[in-house]
Amino acid sequence: MSLASQPRYASHHLRLGRWIAHSVLIEERASGGFLLAPFTAEGERTIFLSGTITLLAPTCPLAEEGLTEAGSLALLQQELDSHEGWTLQLPADDGR
Repeated sequence: MSLASQPRYASHHLRLGRWIAHSVLIEERASGGFLLAPFTAEGERTIFLSGTITLLAPTCPLAEEGLTEAGSLALLQQELDSHEGWTLQLPADDGR
């Protein structure tokens, strides 16, 4: 599957390291990283998921407590760009 046909994901919240952000669109880059943008409306190839999407990297552990509201997507993108090996963890479907 080419990256052009891969879906983009959006959710109520994005968790990354010690940060939490609201209404973020996540798209996978050809290089294997992720590109973040504000989520304003569903579009082609966009899947909106209820809950929290988490981005995980071996060198950027999730904070267990004290999440900080991200002031900007630029801050989160800088965090993404400064680490490698990110994986996207989608919210679990609990059947509700």
